[in-house]
Amino acid sequence: MKQSRGINRRDALKASATTVACLSFASLSRQAHGSTTDRPNIIFILADDVGAESMEMYGSTSWPTPNINTIAQDGVVFENAFSCPTCAPTRGQFLTGRYPFRTGIVYPTLPLGELSTTNEVTLATLLQDSGYATGLSGKWNLKYGNSGIAEEQEAHIVAHGFAESSSFIGHTINYGNQYVEQDYTPYQLNEWACNFITNKASGSQPFYLQYSLGLVHTPLGGTPLFPNVTGLTLEQTYSYMMQYMDQMVGNLLNTVDALGIADNTVLIFAGDNGTVSSIDSMFNGVPVAGGKQSTKDTGSWVPFYVRWPGVVTPNTSYGGMMDFSDIFPTLLDIADVALPSDRIIDGKSFRSQLEGQAGDHREIIYVSHRQNPSAHFVRNHDWKLVLDAAASYDLAPGLYDISNAPISEVFIDENSQTQEQAAARTLLQNYYDQNVIGATLPPPAPSYMAENTYWSNPSSMWETVGFPANTFVDPIIVMGPVSARGSDPCVLRVRQVDSSQFEYQVDEWDYISNRRHARMNIGCMVFEKGNYTVEGLKVEAGVLENVGHAFVRHSFQSGYFSSKPLVFVQVVTTNETSCVTPRFKKNATTSDGFNLQLQEQEAGADADGDLSGSTAHAGEKVHYIAIEQGVAANGSFMGGSTARNLSDEWTLITFGASFPNPVLVANQNNRYGGDPIGLRHSELTPDSVKLMIEEENSNQVEGGGMGETEHTTESADWIVFSG
Repeated sequence: MKQSRGINRRDALKASATTVACLSFASLSRQAHGSTTDRPNIIFILADDVGAESMEMYGSTSWPTPNINTIAQDGVVFENAFSCPTCAPTRGQFLTGRYPFRTGIVYPTLPLGELSTTNEVTLATLLQDSGYATGLSGKWNLKYGNSGIAEEQEAHIVAHGFAESSSFIGHTINYGNQYVEQDYTPYQLNEWACNFITNKASGSQPFYLQYSLGLVHTPLGGTPLFPNVTGLTLEQTYSYMMQYMDQMVGNLLNTVDALGIADNTVLIFAGDNGTVSSIDSMFNGVPVAGGKQSTKDTGSWVPFYVRWPGVVTPNTSYGGMMDFSDIFPTLLDIADVALPSDRIIDGKSFRSQLEGQAGDHREIIYVSHRQNPSAHFVRNHDWKLVLDAAASYDLAPGLYDISNAPISEVFIDENSQTQEQAAARTLLQNYYDQNVIGATLPPPAPSYMAENTYWSNPSSMWETVGFPANTFVDPIIVMGPVSARGSDPCVLRVRQVDSSQFEYQVDEWDYISNRRHARMNIGCMVFEKGNYTVEGLKVEAGVLENVGHAFVRHSFQSGYFSSKPLVFVQVVTTNETSCVTPRFKKNATTSDGFNLQLQEQEAGADADGDLSGSTAHAGEKVHYIAIEQGVAANGSFMGGSTARNLSDEWTLITFGASFPNPVLVANQNNRYGGDPIGLRHSELTPDSVKLMIEEENSNQVEGGGMGETEHTTESADWIVFSG
């Protein structure tokens, strides 16, 4: 197999940073944050027309950028970051997480179109809605062209989530007077950006700053450092502009450091597209021309550095494929903001890779920037499939060997291709067909709910619990345990479950004649049937059929759980003529499955409730919910398992977190004794609960008291939700 990027690029990166198979980062809690100040500030520095081949950290020796280099040296270099080949499509893509053909921001876009304020939602809007202060300095380029009206552009920027801004019209910057720095546009934009950071650093909100430098877009010319470039070559002029850009980035870094906020700030430096074709950069000793606007690698391969002190290990590199749609979900992920669910999001978050997860967050990218005619390609580490070409400077449609890119990209003739090349062509074409133009909205996250239902001992003997409309298709229900009211053992009967409701009843030792368990709240949780992840925790919810009085092993989906999950079960009765609801015995839970049997004491069972006799409930259904132990990502619920210390006395269980208006569901895990047992709770608070084993055996006292027990070393699984 080929190396993932080819020897030239790899050697450059190895010389400038410590390449690692996967990033090694400090651990970071992903629990829900208690306030907006817990979340990091985010600064996104976007250079204009700066390709990766022109940057020192990727192997260039042409344009020194010592300040920008420190971002890479203090953080991680992305080896394979790809923007769109032109300005506006890149901005539309990272702000929405969507490819240009979905947003309509294609080149040449302006003044033919603009980023819709009704059909698109941006990164800035979602961050602002979640409590971030938002600001834009520099290039906007998503409304009108050079003849646009400033007031209309400002309103457009505000509508897309930037509360404050200082921008210029169009895609080409008017640099102003390079002889007077205060009149030089890049200086003014930098000053505004630094002031924004200073003003927000002391506030209660985290902030997001998008700093679009404008440098080093054409027209190439003098800067306050070297104002008079008459007689200089284009490369010399470009060098002075790169030097001034580096100084502006240095000003911003100094501001962040002086304010003492670096440790709580995610800082990104990137290019918006490739370098202009008139500029050659020395890349590993070979002159490489810029490729802006083209489907060559030099058109969209850009520098991308992330600095996140305390999280990202300094001086590392990441080799996974990445395109600019990935910025949107990653920054929302970092800010603990949910993705929109009503639209296709093409991006994939790489936050987990920043936190040390092994492997790449994606293996294939899609790059486009034109329509009618189109110019776009699909690419992995080894191969590029160019789908269409719009101009003479684009690569011709077809498959390319990119092992030596960006120095060369070798066309593969379909008529003489090898088996490996044919497989690569098919792989990339299928990705485009299925994941780009064939992408569909993901199915909605499976529903779940948890609530306390009030048992008032109705005359009908059954209480109905309804679900919100269109919440469930095939609900799985688990209830209980009951509270400490009354001393006799009791069980929850459930029946008539459908997509809109179910019925339940408290069934107890003396059944109807003398109810002790009226007027109490009972915890209930409902999950949609299936295997899925809820707030970062894996769930398997299902139905067991024909459960009887012999232990049956239920196996989870193969390989689904990596460790023993929590298991909760609920008998759903169909035999409503029997006066006793069966209890269950559950044990031997592992990552592969659990054992279950039904047991009861009624006619046919022996005096101690052993299961040698007949049972009226053989063949009942049992609902079960298995869920990974831990805390939900949004902090709304958590589950755990007690030690094997439960008995007929109260045991205090502390949650380790606070759950307002708590909803508790718990099941016992039985090891000993043949008699029916159950579980009860008392003193449920946002922080803790007490649990106790109860049973019905030959030593039970008159009236259902808790006599001698065989079950002195049992355990229980529990889960608590914020109500």
